[in-house]
Parts: sequence; C-alpha cells; structure tokens
Amino acid sequence: MRSGKQQETGYRKQATGDERRREGRCPVSCFLFPVSCLLLLLLSACGATHPPSAVGSVSPGATSAPSGLGAEWITKGEAAYRAGNVDRASGAFERALRLAPDDERAKVGMALVEMARTDFPAAAHRTEGLGGDGAAIHLQAAWLAGDLAKARAAAKALPSVRGLNALIAALAAEESRHPYARGDGAPIGSMPLASDAPLPVVEVRIDGRPARLLVDTGAIETILDRSFAGAGDTKWISELALGSFVLKDVPAFVRDLSPLARSLQTELDGIVGVEVLRRTHATLDYVEGWLVVHADPAAPERGATDVPFHVFRGRYLSMPVAIEGHEPAPFLVASGGTFAVALSDDALRASGRDPASLRREADGLARYAISRLTIGTLTVSEIPAVHGVFPRSASDDAGVDFAGVVSQQLLAGFKVTIDAGRRVLEWSSPPEEGG
Repeated sequence: MRSGKQQETGYRKQATGDERRREGRCPVSCFLFPVSCLLLLLLSACGATHPPSAVGSVSPGATSAPSGLGAEWITKGEAAYRAGNVDRASGAFERALRLAPDDERAKVGMALVEMARTDFPAAAHRTEGLGGDGAAIHLQAAWLAGDLAKARAAAKALPSVRGLNALIAALAAEESRHPYARGDGAPIGSMPLASDAPLPVVEVRIDGRPARLLVDTGAIETILDRSFAGAGDTKWISELALGSFVLKDVPAFVRDLSPLARSLQTELDGIVGVEVLRRTHATLDYVEGWLVVHADPAAPERGATDVPFHVFRGRYLSMPVAIEGHEPAPFLVASGGTFAVALSDDALRASGRDPASLRREADGLARYAISRLTIGTLTVSEIPAVHGVFPRSASDDAGVDFAGVVSQQLLAGFKVTIDAGRRVLEWSSPPEEGG
C-alpha cells in the first residue's frame, strides 16, 4: 500500500452528487444480488441442474491421493484457499508440487490460485490434460485467457457441456473473434452515471445502438437483455463504445433482465461486469458521478488506499476487509446491490451477534450497524448492514468462505479504481467539507 497512515471516515449514506440518483429507493427485491441470482438462473436455464458440478466441484479437487508430506501440504493449501488466503495457499501447493509434481489435486489447487490472481494463461497451461474438476477449470481458464482455440478443444474434451461451460463453448465456437481487442477510439472514455437509477448505470453504444448498462462488479461477463440482444443465450458484441473508448469482440450472455429493470425502476439493456472493467482499468467515481475507462492504468492517485483483489474461480471479485478489529477476511465487492454491507452468518457470529436474535422487519430482512470496517489503511465507522441477502451460493461455487459483501451504499462514498496491472483496488475518499 502506498500510504501507511491510517485514514478514518464516518459512513456516508450516499456520496455527494445528484440527489435524485443518490437518494433513490428500491423495493425489497432490489436488495438481493441481481447478477448472482441471474447467473444461477442462467446456468439452470442452460441445463446446469447442479450448478457446482457444472463448473467443477467446490473443493480444489480430489483426483489423486498422495501420501505423507505431499498430502499434508495439499490439505493446508485447500484450507488456506477456502479461507481466502491466496498467498498461503500458493506456498502450500508449491511445496506439494515439489514433492509430487504430477499430482492432479495439487495442480488443480495451484490453478485456482493462479485464476484468483487473474493469471489465466498459467492456470490453463497447468490444467491441460487433466480430468474432472481440472478439465472444467482448464476450459474456463483458457476462455478467460482469450485463447479460443484452446477453449474449443477443452469443451470438446469434456464428457458433457452444460451451464456456464455450454455458454463458453458457444462463444468460443466463433473462430474469427479476438476477445476484448482495442478499437479505433480514444485511450480514455468517460460516461456519467445516470441520474434516474439507484445503482450505477451508464449509457454506451453497442454495435452502434445506444444502450443502458448496469455497472456491476458482482458480474464477470457482460450480460444483455433478451429484448435488446435477440434470440440465443450468447452474443458477440462486435463493437462496445464506452464513451470515446472502444472495445471490439466483447462476449456476452443473454438473459431476460426485465425483472431487474422493474425492481430498479429504470430502463436497462444489460450489465457490464468485471472482465470489461478490469481490462479497461475502470474507475467508478461515485463522488463526481462518472465511470472512466483507460487503455492503460492511470497514474496512482496521491493519498489513495491500495487494497489487493482476487477474482476467485475467475468469477468473484474479492478483497480483504477487517470487521471491528478482527483479522481481515475475504469480502465480495458487488456494486449491484442497494445495501452497504452484508455479513455471512459465520462472520456475524464472530462479531458477537446471533443471526437468530436479529429483529426482522416487514420485508424479512434484519438491519443493524457495524461499528468499524477496515479496508487497507482506510477505516469506515458506523456502517449500516443488512442480514438476509448474503449469497451463500457464491461461497459454495467459489470454494471460499466469504465473510461478507461490500456493495453500493458503501462504495457510494468513494472513488474506486480497478488497477489490473498492480492487481489492486484503489480507494479514494472525497475531501472533507471545508478542507
């Protein structure tokens, strides 16, 4: 981190800016994770009746059984990975592989570490020729690395292709595509956040057509509404114009987003997720009300807080957060929810609260306050939290015990940049009034 000085700020219910957008209220359905729910529905609609098996088993793998120290280090690596400690997991799997270089369980564990670090080419290479969970990870790592030929071969090698793997296979079948290629636009693009939506929505152009996209760090790929995209479950966007910045060959899933648009009470043509945002080193500036994208990482901002991030399973953006003085634990970062923070039941108990004793309101949710959250060198105090929306399915799918979720109402007090080169989230707070 650049700054060793601890910064402290009180929770801001909403950032300064357009009051109509900042103070907008949603019905209770909006409190749910729209993209997480949509992705599960998407997988189910495409034949993934067992979501975890459609993308590989929850644990890093169990395709071989080494004995002695090798097995001990694999067990340690799997435990560290589940706790979200990627560096410790990496060290354990490296030791296991030195003792048993061909062990598939150790290879799968190390590949998951590499995916969390967004080193998708390394994960694809490590899992080449593996079966079981390793084969599914190989397909997804090759896809995220942009290697369509390898992804096509991986899909053909799977005994069955369902759910997310089927969507990837359909997109990878178009051999002429070059995912996320730079277009003939400017090196920087900026889009104002819409004033009529309670979540960050921007106007873009998709193949020349105007479109409104929800900016959601809880999604990985771009998702288009079926009424906008037309028939089929997948679509290649030939040209995505983000302001004056242009990307070519952007893959997208297609889904009916009308329930989400109704709950947000705004027009919505799709969702832009982490793959576009990290590749464009995006800055979500709630303070000034802009989304800014860059061809290259912007210069680090003076006084900002750098927080390392991981993308578990290539799908779940996460960063370490400390709750009320406890050790940092992995939190999802999802700008597509209308709350500030939601804790898992285990994290809630660790903070001294019993989930069963929380008072439920008419909407079925319980609300309480967290006295202090520490994000890097930044401490935020008196944060409102909600119980009843934590997506346990994300922990099950990722194989990581996420302690909670940071969402829009907390993010709204900051400017957050995804610096993919340094693999950090850069958090900047607005200047104090009168300062």
